[in-house]
Amino acid sequence: MGEYGYSQRIEEMYAGAKAAEGFVCARVLADYGLGFVIVAEAGEMDAVMSGGMLADVSGIRPVAGDWVVARPAPEGGHAQITGVLPRFSCLERADTMVGWKKTVVAANFDYLIIMISMNANYGLNRIERMLSAARASGGVPVLALSKADLCADSAKLAGRAEAVAAGVDVITFSSVTGEGMAKIMSYFRKGVTCAVVGSSGVGKSTLLNRLMGYEAAKTATVRQEDSKGRHTTTYRALHLLPEGGLFLDTPGIRAFGLTAEGDELDSTFTDIKELASSCRFGDCSHTKEPGCAVLKAIEEGELEERRYLSYMRMAKELDYVRASYDRAVWQERKKKGKAIAKFSKELNKTKGK
Repeated sequence: MGEYGYSQRIEEMYAGAKAAEGFVCARVLADYGLGFVIVAEAGEMDAVMSGGMLADVSGIRPVAGDWVVARPAPEGGHAQITGVLPRFSCLERADTMVGWKKTVVAANFDYLIIMISMNANYGLNRIERMLSAARASGGVPVLALSKADLCADSAKLAGRAEAVAAGVDVITFSSVTGEGMAKIMSYFRKGVTCAVVGSSGVGKSTLLNRLMGYEAAKTATVRQEDSKGRHTTTYRALHLLPEGGLFLDTPGIRAFGLTAEGDELDSTFTDIKELASSCRFGDCSHTKEPGCAVLKAIEEGELEERRYLSYMRMAKELDYVRASYDRAVWQERKKKGKAIAKFSKELNKTKGK
């Protein structure tokens, strides 16, 4: 299982799960919603969640890349996944269409490769947003600028990306011409998992096919007028590459809502954080207060207005997300409190009889 990323860390987590005899440690290779493909020492097998996991609506649902506790079934049957081991890395996004509900995009990866194509998909705001989430994931972010063959000035776009991605490797490559492929392939080493995320049409499936040596994933044409593509990957899958390494493929992401976890903005906008420490007021909103070092930097040309607006938009979004989570927690506690009060009342009535 070493080629699938099994290590002493996974072994210790599985030992901590105290699984009964007959259970095995397995890794999820594909997540189809209700069904899964997992791999253990005995090989690959189809699997479903156990009744207990299905009944626990608040529990962790397995996704591709997860390490799980599973009970193999007799030949021809489906194995049952009974538990998910703790994740050492996890990329989540807030679903803006479903009350900012958190959705797991990828789990248990060593590197998080953010793919941005150098056409209409390219945007510094998009890069800053994705990096903010990536830095809070627990994996090492890598920025991969794809479709260099379609860009007239790839060096210029790469330089702009490097300016907002301090401390992050930035790779310019083309799956068509082979430019930069050696660099991106260097991350896919034996036992190392690389999660690849990005919008539809940025070339994730094309990159996977090149690394696999055959068409492991369907590709689709991209509209020339806006460079938008169709979803060719509709489920999460973990692919073992012929030369070693694991490619965690994810569906294209149209919108990426932040989840208000940790210091997502501070780690990406370190320049603004440093400026803010010099503001006259500790609770400065950086909008109108006198003595605001951030606004002063914009006036003097030290801080780009675009970057400032990107920061402010995400800060406002995070404030809203935190407030939404607080309301959800309050409502859930209120609901549980009413249930407990109702149960206590009924219990007292029973005792009085």
